[in-house]
Amino acid sequence: MKDDSEADVKPLEEIAVLRQQVEEMADIATQRTQVEQIRQSIEAAALQLAESTDFSQTVTRVLAQISKAGLSFGTLSVYLIDRSANRATHYFLHPSPVGWESISLDEVPVERRVHATHQPEMGMDSAVGQPTCRLAVPSALGVLSISDAREHDFSAQERDLLAYLVHPLETLVVRYRDLHALDMTQAKVAQIDEELVALHDGSYDLSGKNPDEITRLIIELSTNRLPFDRAGIFLLNPEGDLLRGTWGVDDEGAIVPIPDTVFPLNPDRAEDISEAAQVARGKLEAVPGLADSTRRAGGTDRTAHT
Repeated sequence: MKDDSEADVKPLEEIAVLRQQVEEMADIATQRTQVEQIRQSIEAAALQLAESTDFSQTVTRVLAQISKAGLSFGTLSVYLIDRSANRATHYFLHPSPVGWESISLDEVPVERRVHATHQPEMGMDSAVGQPTCRLAVPSALGVLSISDAREHDFSAQERDLLAYLVHPLETLVVRYRDLHALDMTQAKVAQIDEELVALHDGSYDLSGKNPDEITRLIIELSTNRLPFDRAGIFLLNPEGDLLRGTWGVDDEGAIVPIPDTVFPLNPDRAEDISEAAQVARGKLEAVPGLADSTRRAGGTDRTAHT
């Protein structure tokens, strides 16, 4: 027969186990709340990012929150992948400075495989002389990759945390990518505007001894100071029925005479009329149609005809 003291021990042990379970559940709930707050914070940061120059400071603040949540890492990168071109844009977010580079997928076989299979990969690497754990997680547009100097794998908790934050981190990077592209476009437009204003104001010297020399100078201006890769000038003959080339740019980018390039204004068949002739006849208003034909042919040249 057991005495009363032994009978009392079992309920006390059960209470202790229950208390521990409750505490663990409370910790899990707290962590989930914290992670959800971080996710919302990253998404808000992406939406509020108005200048590409603010990206580095935003990343620093976001990664500090992630570290505080319990994820330790020495490097963190996001890869936006273009498999059709076998290329990726590598955004390195940690350590500082934040930056990006365009690379071949052949340079990052793990990330290429993770993106193809859409399955995370983790492994140890001792190539640098210090045990390092690497983890690559698939995202919608590529892969998020982290590494940390340690002798053990990332824990299940760390892996879950990273998987939960992949989408908002990628959203932040995509927002920066788009802002940076907008900055580059605006800078290019500003440069073009300055050059066109200078041309309108007569700041460029287009004086020459004869019309032939002047047309050559215009081609030089078009390719050297304005955003055109190809250009050509065609003049009407005295009879007004033929456009004959003066100067233009060949396939190698050299400025060459093109007197043998001619376009009849009124060819025998209507479908044979060139776009240059249509412009001369007033059937086309401007150059965009010519640029469209260049794009349809698969080229990227920016072309001007005068």
